[in-house]
This record gives sequence, C-alpha cells and structure tokens, in this order.
Amino acid sequence: MNAIAPIITITPMTEERVKREADRYEKMLVNIPMGRMGTIGDLIGPAIFLASAASDFVTGTSSIPTGGRWRSCKPDPAPAPGGKCGSSVESFAMSFL
Repeated sequence: MNAIAPIITITPMTEERVKREADRYEKMLVNIPMGRMGTIGDLIGPAIFLASAASDFVTGTSSIPTGGRWRSCKPDPAPAPGGKCGSSVESFAMSFL
C-alpha cells in the first residue's frame, strides 16, 4: 500500500479557515521554501505516478509533497509545547481533520 501525505493543502474545506487565521498562515510559510501552501493541483503528479505502471515496484511508501517543509526546519515562530521545529504547524494542520 502506498499513500500521499501532503502538508496542509488549500481546498474549499480549508480555504475559509486559512483566511480567518491569516497570521498563522503567514507563520507557517516561514518554514516552506516554496513560499506557499499546497494546492489540489500539487497532488496530481504523485497520484498519477502511484496509479501508473511507473510505480509497479513501489510499495509501502508515502509521497510527501510539502514544498520543502521537512527539509527547511527554521525555528518555529509560534512553537507549541515541546518547542520542536514545526510542532505548531502540525497541530494547526491536524485541526483540519
């Protein structure tokens, strides 16, 4: 089994919340080298790859489209308890689930 596990993705469901909490959105962008959140379009490539014959020998893995988030771990401007880099970002992203 394979999976696509993106960073928070702007969708009709998340768009309003991101607008309401624009200050948090801006803080999250500090740690995303691409300078933006993901979009639904950013997930098309990984989905096509996993659905194609090109991934026939790929198993037990996750494609993690993050705009470089996990490679760019600057100090989080709004750290959650524990102070881990990005911890408040993950908490914010998980609140959409």
